Parts: sequence; C-alpha cells; structure tokens
Amino acid sequence: MDEEAATSPQDAKVKATATAIKSNGWRSVNDFIVDYYRSSEGPASLRFVPGRAYGLERILQAWTESVPSENAREKLNMVITQKATEIIVKESTNAIRRKDLQLSATTLTIPLLTTDFALSKIYDIYTSILPCLFFLLNSLLTATNDYERSHRTEKLGKDEMARQMILVLISMLLFRRNRATTQE
Repeated sequence: MDEEAATSPQDAKVKATATAIKSNGWRSVNDFIVDYYRSSEGPASLRFVPGRAYGLERILQAWTESVPSENAREKLNMVITQKATEIIVKESTNAIRRKDLQLSATTLTIPLLTTDFALSKIYDIYTSILPCLFFLLNSLLTATNDYERSHRTEKLGKDEMARQMILVLISMLLFRRNRATTQE
C-alpha cells in the first residue's frame, strides 16, 4: 500500500492547506496562525457561544495531545503556566484594590470573623473576582487522591474542607501581595 493511499482525506486537506500557506509567503503554519489572530478576521473565531464547544479549547486540547517530544511538552506546559500566572497576578492585583476586601484592624470584630455570613460573603467575592486562582486551588484540593482511587470512594466533606482552605489560602496570599500592610 503506497503512502498516498494511506493518507486520510483530512490529512490530505491539512497538507494542501499547509502548502498553500507556505506558497503565500508565510514561513510556517505557526506564522500564519499568529498573523491570522492579529488580523481583522481572527477575533471572530475567538468568540464564545454558550452551548457550543469553544474553538480555542479544542485547539489547546489538540496541542497538548500532539506534542512531539518531552522537551516540547515541557515548553508547552511552561507557556500555559506562565499565561495562567499572568492571569492570577492580574486577578490578585484587582482583588487587593477592592475596598470591600480592605479591612482595617480597628473595624474587625470577633463576630465578623466567626459568622458564616461574613466568611460566605468573602468566599463569594473571591470566587467571582479570582476565578483562575480559585479554579486552580479548588482543583488541587479536591483532586482524587490515591486512597480515594484505590477504595473507589470520595472523602466525605472534601468540598467543604476545600472551601475553608481556599478562603484561608487566598486571604493569606492577598495579605502578602498587599505589601502596604506589611512592615519589612
């Protein structure tokens, strides 16, 4: 069986498109993709439509499933991590500037800090203004562990424990990020 007969119609279309891209002056498909998304045509394909698969999520999935080497996988993971870090830093910068999260020591009371209402309010603020950080922490804290996997069970109360831990962790992170509140 020759190589051309083994090529799927989709592979043939991809090869023809890559050839056309290069014949139109781009050095690579990657160069074309960068220029495409920076052009007036690109933003339309970035729109999110509820109820439909998000195109960029599908592209990222294809990238992560098709990385050709361990070095490339490590670099792709680092690029994704760096982008997530930029998002989290931006979210936390916005959070430390919010007036409703700036509590002075003179306004703090035991009832404020011990009532579920106040803690729920802070938690709700965190989940709304720090979605990337919240998702990361929640994913880590609720991920299935070895015991759960081997016993095919989930720890009771895991979500509530994660919620409490997230509240504490984010509070500590924001306090430390807000260098105006610390003396060094």
